[in-house]
Amino acid sequence: MLVTAYDTEQLLGIPRLDKGNATAQALATYKLIEEWGVGDRIVGTVFDTTSTNTGCNTGTCLQLETMLGKSLLHCACRHHVDELVLGAVTSELLGDSKDPRLPFFAKLTSAWPTIKSGIIIVPLNT
Repeated sequence: MLVTAYDTEQLLGIPRLDKGNATAQALATYKLIEEWGVGDRIVGTVFDTTSTNTGCNTGTCLQLETMLGKSLLHCACRHHVDELVLGAVTSELLGDSKDPRLPFFAKLTSAWPTIKSGIIIVPLNT
């Protein structure tokens, strides 16, 4: 668990969980927050988009809000959000397949070494 503020970043800990469910995650996170005494300064969370974290009734983020007794800003990791968007576009264009032998993925794989930065557009029909 990392806490960031302005130009400071502090690793609070890497708790070992016996279970990977939302309650275990929330309790471990809350314990670290309490040990470091930073609960009054926590204003938001950044997380991946698994249902364990984002569940609308019992997700880790909601349980943590209850434990802290306040609402938090929820920020889904941009990488994971982009993954969801790209997955939806890919499914719409190519159907529901994760087969790396699809022509689109073969073109992307062969072009990957030449990508320096930014976005590459691989034509689907060539």
